[in-house]
Amino acid sequence: MNQVPPFVPPVKLLTIVLGIMMQMAFICANEILDYVILGNPQSEREHRLRSDNSEIRKGGLGETCRVILPRRPASISGGSITVTMQCDPRAQNYLTARLWGGDVGENVLFIVYQGKRLGAHGSDWPPFDKMNWREKEPRYPGRFFYSTYILPQSMTRGKSTVTFQLISRGRLYGYASSFQQAQHKQTTPSQGIYRLYIHTNPFFVPPPEEKQGHCPPLGPCRPPASSLSPYEYALRQVSKLLSDVLKKKQLSPSDIHGIALALTKKWSPIYNDREVVRRLLNEIDRHVAKGYVPSLKWVGPGELAEAVELIYPIAQPFDPQRKKRYAQFFRNTIDYQTEPKHRGGLTNQDIYITTSIYRCNRLLKRLAPQLALPEAKALDYVYQAMGLRPYKGRHIPGTGTTPSTAYRCIMGGPIFLSDHRDYYWITPKGSSKEHGFVPHYGELAWQTATLAEITGDRQIKQQAIRMIRARAPFRILDNDAEGYRAMRIESVIGWRHCWYAGRVEYADIYLKAAAVLGDPVSMRLAQLYLQHNRIYEPLNHHTKKLYYLVSRVDAIRKVQAPPPSRFRFPMDPDQPDFAWADEGIRTIAFKHKNRRCYMTLGWRAAGINNIARVHFTEPEFDRIANIRIRSQYTPSGKFITRPKELLGNAKAPEEKLLTDGERLPLANRSLGGMADFYYAEYGPYVVIMNCTGLRKKGGKTFSVTLPAAGRDLITNQQIPQHTTLPPATTRIVYLGTR
Repeated sequence: MNQVPPFVPPVKLLTIVLGIMMQMAFICANEILDYVILGNPQSEREHRLRSDNSEIRKGGLGETCRVILPRRPASISGGSITVTMQCDPRAQNYLTARLWGGDVGENVLFIVYQGKRLGAHGSDWPPFDKMNWREKEPRYPGRFFYSTYILPQSMTRGKSTVTFQLISRGRLYGYASSFQQAQHKQTTPSQGIYRLYIHTNPFFVPPPEEKQGHCPPLGPCRPPASSLSPYEYALRQVSKLLSDVLKKKQLSPSDIHGIALALTKKWSPIYNDREVVRRLLNEIDRHVAKGYVPSLKWVGPGELAEAVELIYPIAQPFDPQRKKRYAQFFRNTIDYQTEPKHRGGLTNQDIYITTSIYRCNRLLKRLAPQLALPEAKALDYVYQAMGLRPYKGRHIPGTGTTPSTAYRCIMGGPIFLSDHRDYYWITPKGSSKEHGFVPHYGELAWQTATLAEITGDRQIKQQAIRMIRARAPFRILDNDAEGYRAMRIESVIGWRHCWYAGRVEYADIYLKAAAVLGDPVSMRLAQLYLQHNRIYEPLNHHTKKLYYLVSRVDAIRKVQAPPPSRFRFPMDPDQPDFAWADEGIRTIAFKHKNRRCYMTLGWRAAGINNIARVHFTEPEFDRIANIRIRSQYTPSGKFITRPKELLGNAKAPEEKLLTDGERLPLANRSLGGMADFYYAEYGPYVVIMNCTGLRKKGGKTFSVTLPAAGRDLITNQQIPQHTTLPPATTRIVYLGTR
């Protein structure tokens, strides 16, 4: 029996037709080739989804998703999801996942193709998605984010469909000494996976019918955890910690350093206490007697030297034999730490080591001036660490400079710097670098302020201020996991760590930068730190540094004394549009309309890789993307082959990676993965960057053809379609809607 179709009113029919037409127009404009809705039976059947130990759940905003479950008993990998999706046989294809920003966990998602895993820890081909196990907080609360990943040509070339797996694993720890410590087991369900898309435009635009969340307002300041004022609280905190440290049977160099400073403070319970001085000298004797500098690590010798410097006036008369032993020990320390192979292999490392060198030498000038380095020589090491002069450490003639083994967790491969010795730790614009943008380890405010303080050098102070200002575009006023107002640091585009969400960071919780440098940026950060009541947060093993907590007591008064800083961070919600670039780390930042974008070009480039990392935020949703870009460089004729899994000192079991054996060309410049010129398109924006002539006059000029004329967000000038780009210049060209 034939059924009569239901009557559809003309107006409703027109609405349906228009809706279908709009959806088709969206798909064409966004260049989406295919998508699968996880948890939708029809969509999963159409894409031949096979589930191994996964389940459907209701997730964010009531949407369905799949989570990959852990094995029982737990193992490194949980289950998997296998799908078949349409792709373009010729174009560059991208895979985007729709993920819920409220998920919290420790797991990592990888793509697997024909038994080979795509992505590795520390690589420019990272995991498909890595949850923030360190902070354990939502990444984008109440909203979805879209993670876009480059699909290698080997997966899609000449094919109209591609079949791949998503697998889940436990968290990765990159500083482990064994694989068992590095690769944890998966013990909890993975993040929810809502939709998967394959498309050819790297700028993914969510379909209009998808539910999106809402941007939460800035929360209130965290209530103070004590009725004490910040100054009173800091005093009590130091008193308690000092009491605990003095109860130890043996004191570390850090303990000795902090106690020594407390001995000089009139408000301290041990002010000028000669009994404590005697104990400190005995503890220093114990460390000196060992005579083995490496056991004291980067900062230990300098902490001991500073302690002696502080207590020297109240330790009189100073035993001549003790003075002689100390002088020889600290001279040995200088000889050891200034050896090229013992210098820092990354910016923060060299700053720590150089601080130790300078402190030891300053004490030597008091104890045995004939053993001390000339002041100009001691300052030369500081100038190198602060990026005022080229770095000369870790140099092996004929092979160039080899940075520390930590580069294996940053770059995706070995790094060799040329014999030209023209590599600087700090860019001309003041950005600290681990060859590229560095979030947490780039927070060097109190370290550089310390160098400015102990040297009294004007150039070093100015450089410290320049470095703090260069971090300003990366500071974001946001909420913490509990909804209280907080300052975060952008981390998604980081080279060593790319945490999402970025950590709550105020640059210097010890307020030393504000107290020593007094610049508007440091003062604003310090005042926000106090205003947000972060001083009342519990100390942990990273922040429980007695010396800096003692110095913070006096710093609080210096921060509170002047009127509030008028400086505002460019990404603050009430600030106007803003754009910035630093060619030395190939990084841009801009705020345009209601969008915020961070991008680093040649991300984690051990060789020329033509990959950019993007974090593009809109109020209702967020984007994280690895995209293909173009570059020009002068070939060196040398290549680098991608290594296996990068887990610090841990040796991973043999596992096939899809990128194994890929060779990347090296440019003929100090950093072989850095091109001369970059071109990136992302949505209505085109980024062109000239990385030549950063420090020396000259450089190259590049002719560039844009898709259309547009407006440069940095200079606010109109840029013609056919333009030239002079050395050390970046344009962020807005083309409008395209």
